[in-house]
Amino acid sequence: MVSYYDDEWPTPADFQDRETFGEILPNGSILDVLAPRRYGLELVFFVGGVDVIDSSIMLPPITYKPPRLSEDILAAVRFPRGIAEYESVEKLMSQLRMAFPPDFFSSESDNRFWAFIGLISWIPERFPILPTIIVTGRRRDVLALFDLLSCICRRALLLGELGRSLPFKLNFTALVSQCDMSTRQRRFWKTSDSRKLVIPKGHNVIQPRIMKIVFEEDPSNAAEWGADAIHFTLQPGKATFLSEHQLTELALRLQPQLQLFRLRHLAEWISKSTSQTRPSVNGSLLRPMHESLQLVAQEIGQETALMPFFESQREEIQEQQDSDPDIAVLKSIWAPAHEGGDMKVADIRTRVNALLLSHGAPREMNEKQIGWRIKQLGMERDRTADYKFLRFTPELIAQIHLLVERFELNLPQYEDCDICVPTVVEPAVI
Repeated sequence: MVSYYDDEWPTPADFQDRETFGEILPNGSILDVLAPRRYGLELVFFVGGVDVIDSSIMLPPITYKPPRLSEDILAAVRFPRGIAEYESVEKLMSQLRMAFPPDFFSSESDNRFWAFIGLISWIPERFPILPTIIVTGRRRDVLALFDLLSCICRRALLLGELGRSLPFKLNFTALVSQCDMSTRQRRFWKTSDSRKLVIPKGHNVIQPRIMKIVFEEDPSNAAEWGADAIHFTLQPGKATFLSEHQLTELALRLQPQLQLFRLRHLAEWISKSTSQTRPSVNGSLLRPMHESLQLVAQEIGQETALMPFFESQREEIQEQQDSDPDIAVLKSIWAPAHEGGDMKVADIRTRVNALLLSHGAPREMNEKQIGWRIKQLGMERDRTADYKFLRFTPELIAQIHLLVERFELNLPQYEDCDICVPTVVEPAVI
């Protein structure tokens, strides 16, 4: 038992036992769970670059202890057997890439992508929205990929399906091999990555916030996970299934190094978070989760190696925007809204169809469909005896700006618009 205290030694009655699955303490120190023995858990306490491992950590008035888990969970989830030094993040990434057999992926960029996913699964605290990756391809290839990820990802748990009774306190990485869900269920799980979302369970609440890598046999279902999800098509390669002994050896070699990477990276991030402003990301089309990925890639020196992935994400987002009728409506009324006055729905229809057809839309939208889209966006139409129109009042113009921000569109800014370019009020000279 390791103890840390500043004043006189407290009495046993002053202490309160508390189970922890790993956490960042208010003073910036970090607790995490290890498994130095096959079926026994211990804690690592990391502060000031120094790590201490013991069966419990006393930080008055609390004695932190590892969680008591069932044998089934201990058998299913690989915890690091300890902590091991690594030469550099680049060398660690190289080891992760080499964990996949030769020709497992059809390209080197795919190999780098999955090595990066394995690495960032150890620092989920860095992401306001946890990554969700939807994998399509041949089932055999995906299952071989999941076998390898179960050794590389932090607390990976191979699942037949997602459910609300899972041990979410583990903060595991879910590898879902069978996704037989309704559209409603997918919508729930795609919104479960928020830090603030909780759902009731008996007299308590649970926070179903986990990183998910999900196999979708039907590629058409991938879109139901939303624009923030990463869609990855696993091209046919030389999928190789390793033996259980080989998988165990891989985990024993890599996970202690990944655990030390986690502790060091989080400690550095904590120390900088209060003293530095948020760094910028090249390219404005990335969505929040993708942007977080690129920020981490910048910090660990992997942005250049992963540039093909980020470029493909920008292209995919751009394609989605180009074919989205709601976005076409906003683009069509953006300039007229800044000119003021009115705009007929028929004129909006003409502009929308021109945009959609230029990007390969199969058919034109009629005026009724355009009107329905405008209504769904929350914009009220006025009418005369002959036609319907939008009147660009200050309230509607402000609403259009909010919609453009919500859809994360990069549209021209107008210097004479107080919303595009807020007016700066100079302080009075006394």
